[in-house]
Amino acid sequence: MIRSTTATAASRCCTAPLPALFFYYLLLACIPPGISSLAIHHSPEAKVPPGATFELPSISHLAAVSDNDNDRSPINGSRGEVVGATGRIGSFLLRSGCGTLAATPRGVCPGSLSGPGKPIFVAVHAAAVPDVVQSTLPSRRPDLVFVTNGLPSRILAGSLDGGHESEDDSDGLLQSITLSVPHFGVLSVGGDVVTASSSPPTIVHGKHSSSLAALLQPQGIVVGQVSSRSNLEAAAVKKLLWSSIMWILCHEGLEEKGDADGTGNASNGSKPITVAEVHEKKEWKLRALVEELLPAANIVLGQGNDLGTVDEMLAYFRSYSLSMPNAIPSKDLALNELPERNGLFINPDADEQSMHKALLERVAGPDACAVAMCRDDPSSKQNDRECRKAIMHSACPSMGFIARISMDRSSRTTAPKVKDAVVVGGGFIGSSVALALSRRGIRVVVLDRRDINISGDIGEATTASWAWLNANDKAPWSYFSLNQLGMKVWRHDKVLKTLPVWCGGLVRRTKKPRQERTGVEDDPAKGGGYVCIGPLTRNEVLVLDPVAEFLGELPKCGEEISFYADEGHVDPIKATRTIREEASRLGAKFVGNTNVEKTLVDCDDVVCGVITDDGTKFEADVVVVAAGVGSKELSGIDVMRQPGMIALTKPASAKSSAGREGVDLTGDTPRRILVDTINESHILQRREGELAIGGGYLQVGGVASMSQLGGLTDRKKKEDDKNAAAKEMIRSASQVSPSAIESVEFSHAESADRPMPRDGLPAVGFLRPGLFCVVSHSGITLGPLLGELAAIELQLCDQAAASELLEDYRPTRFDNYASP
Repeated sequence: MIRSTTATAASRCCTAPLPALFFYYLLLACIPPGISSLAIHHSPEAKVPPGATFELPSISHLAAVSDNDNDRSPINGSRGEVVGATGRIGSFLLRSGCGTLAATPRGVCPGSLSGPGKPIFVAVHAAAVPDVVQSTLPSRRPDLVFVTNGLPSRILAGSLDGGHESEDDSDGLLQSITLSVPHFGVLSVGGDVVTASSSPPTIVHGKHSSSLAALLQPQGIVVGQVSSRSNLEAAAVKKLLWSSIMWILCHEGLEEKGDADGTGNASNGSKPITVAEVHEKKEWKLRALVEELLPAANIVLGQGNDLGTVDEMLAYFRSYSLSMPNAIPSKDLALNELPERNGLFINPDADEQSMHKALLERVAGPDACAVAMCRDDPSSKQNDRECRKAIMHSACPSMGFIARISMDRSSRTTAPKVKDAVVVGGGFIGSSVALALSRRGIRVVVLDRRDINISGDIGEATTASWAWLNANDKAPWSYFSLNQLGMKVWRHDKVLKTLPVWCGGLVRRTKKPRQERTGVEDDPAKGGGYVCIGPLTRNEVLVLDPVAEFLGELPKCGEEISFYADEGHVDPIKATRTIREEASRLGAKFVGNTNVEKTLVDCDDVVCGVITDDGTKFEADVVVVAAGVGSKELSGIDVMRQPGMIALTKPASAKSSAGREGVDLTGDTPRRILVDTINESHILQRREGELAIGGGYLQVGGVASMSQLGGLTDRKKKEDDKNAAAKEMIRSASQVSPSAIESVEFSHAESADRPMPRDGLPAVGFLRPGLFCVVSHSGITLGPLLGELAAIELQLCDQAAASELLEDYRPTRFDNYASP
């Protein structure tokens, strides 16, 4: 049975749906002919179930939500996730989720970024489907929702564990997941959906059908739910026939003038035409191809089913094509999916389908038919030089990462399996690496020039960190995704998850284009990858935080204030000590007052330890350099010093326990993180009540730092009276929240040279055999994640394991890198 579904109220960033009654008549006209005898039911009262909608809550609702209330906050991933979010369809789905869908980056197991029972939308090409299924956390595979072309029964066959599961298991997966046959277009990444009232409905089936409908219907896309997989399979075969024919006719181009034989030979360099032009100028050829391939399509459908007559198929082709008349199917994608498109309909017995075969070879090359008929199970295609392996987070059982493991023994390093490690640097990142290694059973010694016992010195850069957990304005997209994943680790790590305060951030900016602000144009917030509510009115800002006055002269280009509900902050000192305590409990040793002078190298030129300035040797299977600005001497990486300072006040008086422990949320203290890029001041209140105040340009790392600073240079902190400078920062902060500032008393200031690799991005990986480094800005947000990824690579270094998340951040990328 097919039924039309109607949308609930559209989200704040979505357009209203088409009238539901029109959907009913449209469905009657566009049902696949082979199932036209099935009953159609329309219920005007049909609604998307509560929790399936993607609209953002009201400002009053957000104001009433207490800190760390993940169930009521619209955090990223709270409504599901999207695999393939950087593609055309995936970016559209992500944007439609208004920030509540997480973008699952390559290198993360699907299912890691959303809770059990939440949909995992998959928008990838057919050949990638088996890999997605195999990479998905096994417990989350029933939540997969495929929004892709292809024949479901074929592309999912044998997808479980590389095809090693039984037929019953594969059939069980096919029955449990949600499948769809899309009938809409998105012509470019980040582009608007292209559809029309004449389009056939997007057919869906499965437990997450309502969630998919909630994404699509507010965009004017007609959705039809079918009650059986056989009905969905019929719709998929029709769509595949359209895809297989239309891409050839579009890329064949227009016929040359004087083409008397009617073969339609395109001239070399002929431009492709749109799908509408195919119907206008190649109708006879379109009909001939449908006549040739329809019998094969009925065979593919099987079970004695019939897709209908040639005229009925041509009517379907026209209704779909004219719903997106300017579309030109991707030739590259069609060639990549050739066995799953045209190959399904090719009859290998010689003389049949002469036009189809001739056109296919003319447009795709003389070997196209042979390639198309290579119908091996897609899941059986495996690179014989490497494989992808899912590895679980050592302390977040719901999160998994993907590493590439070399299958070519000759290409593997000679490094032994790591049993012992020396970590140079005991600040936040070094301590995070030590914890991750200890969790994986590796013996660890941490060395630092400071007194780094569990309650001792935690390092300058860590102490002077404002410790804002965020991915705000971070670019490029891969760096934004890495920071967002870092926030997820903070939320789920069993040792760390109680430490942050997830209160959200209010950020005031000029209305300058993002390109001018960050050096890149793409905006994850506007693209749906980050929960961003705004621009807000002044009254809405004060509802969210009564002391967020944001005073000061407005810039000529104007201002905008937005609320980022997903953000939080943490006390870096408490966090570092908590990490050290857990690492020590697992056996890690922290040795302070030790100056590392150089590395030890064995006869095979492999780093095997370090030697200190007093001659003491610490031998190990691997040395990890995580010494911040001090990493340059041991690693050879071009690490820049970026001075930073924060001012800290004495704790505010406790009047209420309504939110954070011992912190007044009803008086004159800020409830949110307040960032004012116009006044260059930022304020947050830590758990114990003290205000942490920063000033000047707020470093977020990535290309934004390069753009704002005109390139990074080595700038050491000034040794002036930092208390006087800190008091000036507090004075500036009175422009952001005078009510909060006038009621507090200055305590002290912290300053440091913060480490920043030359291009603003992290540097993580092997420098040479036995020597590994982890250096990054955004160290608090990224530290626990980078520690875990480093531990995975080191644990499996004898297998040449490489985390896919770190591919853009290898330290050897720098042109002037010199091996130490």
